[in-house]
Amino acid sequence: CGISPYDGSVSLINTILKPRGEMNPNFYNWLFHTSPFADEFYKWGHGIVDDLWTTRWQEMKNISVVIPSLEEQQHIADYLDKKCAEIDGLIELQEQMIAQLTDYKQSVITEAVTKGLNPNVEFVPSGIDWIGDVPKGWKVCRIKDIFRLRTGTTPRDFETGLDSSELVNWFTPSDVAEMNCELNCSERHLSKAVIEKEGIELSPAGSLIFVGIGASAGKIGYATVQGYSNQQITTLIPKPSKCTGKYSYYYMIADRKRIRDNAFFTTLPIINNSYLSGIKSLLPSLEEQISIASFLDKKCNEIDELITAKQKKIETLKEYKKSVIFEAVTGKIEIA
Repeated sequence: CGISPYDGSVSLINTILKPRGEMNPNFYNWLFHTSPFADEFYKWGHGIVDDLWTTRWQEMKNISVVIPSLEEQQHIADYLDKKCAEIDGLIELQEQMIAQLTDYKQSVITEAVTKGLNPNVEFVPSGIDWIGDVPKGWKVCRIKDIFRLRTGTTPRDFETGLDSSELVNWFTPSDVAEMNCELNCSERHLSKAVIEKEGIELSPAGSLIFVGIGASAGKIGYATVQGYSNQQITTLIPKPSKCTGKYSYYYMIADRKRIRDNAFFTTLPIINNSYLSGIKSLLPSLEEQISIASFLDKKCNEIDELITAKQKKIETLKEYKKSVIFEAVTGKIEIA
């Protein structure tokens, strides 16, 4: 809901409330934004499921609301305008800090996987425009040189035996909800009976789960457990003598935007195996890969903890804002 500054018309799914007599619309705008009013509004409605719920005017008009004096309405509305603007300012500040920390995390990853951890080594041109110079001795290779690529499927009768205790991780794009993340388990599973019936070869722990199509294209997860995936996922299985999955996971995070920007687009981006397998990657020695991954695990965890703390502050401020609005519009606090 909101106050319209215009004359006009609306679609059938909207309800216009025109004031009767003298009242302060801003006061009621704040009142209608309280959680208890939303609950009451919902209670008077009807529908099959939540996202198809309807509360029409014939039902809404039965809701009781408070009517302070016009002077009190104005006083409360002015107070909430000021107070909530202050809270919103604090929330925006936390959001800016999160954005800065996120950018910092990306820069730390990019610096480590393209320049290494020793700033005193000799650098040479990499031949990759977005990277520039790299430590001497690092190789440039293609993804297919260091990984086996495997696209998943949706097996027939994939729901068979899901009541069994012997379930196997079945990764889908929804598992890579964040931009990048470690995957310790999947939201959906296959039974071992289906795996054996279809002759499916499971991907080992340490593989990369790469989303190849749709809005999530380019997102990548590092699987700490074995599993399988659906057809929207390409699993990158490291060749042990060539690379470690964790270093390559961080490298592809650094290169994600470029990978996605150069993908084939129809209505949605498509990163097929032909394109993915030809992407160039930097390859330090195995020892350096392990050191870089270990450094980034620790550093990114520190940054993530700071981001989580900021997110908790935002949630606290939002809850505080809700309580301030409710207590003000119901007269539970004295406003100076």
